[in-house]
Amino acid sequence: MTAMGSYIRILVVAQGERRIDELTEILERNSCLVTATTSVTTALDISGYSDFDALVMAEDIPPSERAYLRTQVANNQPSSVIVSNRASRSVMIQLGQAFKEAGGAGPQ
Repeated sequence: MTAMGSYIRILVVAQGERRIDELTEILERNSCLVTATTSVTTALDISGYSDFDALVMAEDIPPSERAYLRTQVANNQPSSVIVSNRASRSVMIQLGQAFKEAGGAGPQ
C-alpha cells in the first residue's frame, strides 16, 4: 500500500449524494483521504490518472457498472483493494479485511 503519511487514499463511488456523504464522513473520521463521485465514468477517469489505496463502491451502483469499474480499476490500480459496500457502517471492517487479504497495512 502506498498511503501518503498516515492517510489511506480512498476513491468512493455511489449513485446518491447521501450515500457518498455517509461513506465520506465515516472514512474521514478514520484518517482516510477521500475522493468521491456519483459517476462511474468519472471514477474510471480518476483511476487512470490518480493513485489511491482502495476503491469503495456502494451497492447502489448497478451490478454491470460495478463489474466493469472493478475490472478497469484492477487494471489501472493493481495494488488497490476494491470493496463493494452494502451498509455504510461496515465500510471500515470491509476495508480492514480487504487490506489484510491483500497483505497490506490497512486502516487501524
